Amino acid sequence: MIALDDTGQRPRTCDTVLRRHPEVKIIGIAAKNNYSVFYWARLEIHCSDIEATEEGLLSAARGRRDLVQ
Repeated sequence: MIALDDTGQRPRTCDTVLRRHPEVKIIGIAAKNNYSVFYWARLEIHCSDIEATEEGLLSAARGRRDLVQ
């Protein structure tokens, strides 16, 4: 749990912890405002078609997007 000073903004501490430990769940509480919030991280998986050539495969492995269809 983490104490919240501002109910409209996620504390930087949450970002730091969740980047390093995405399995952690954080509950933020602002007692004086009767407010609570739940923070978590989620892995997002993306995909896109690539050219079925050696150049296309190597470009994808190197992170180049110019050969992505």
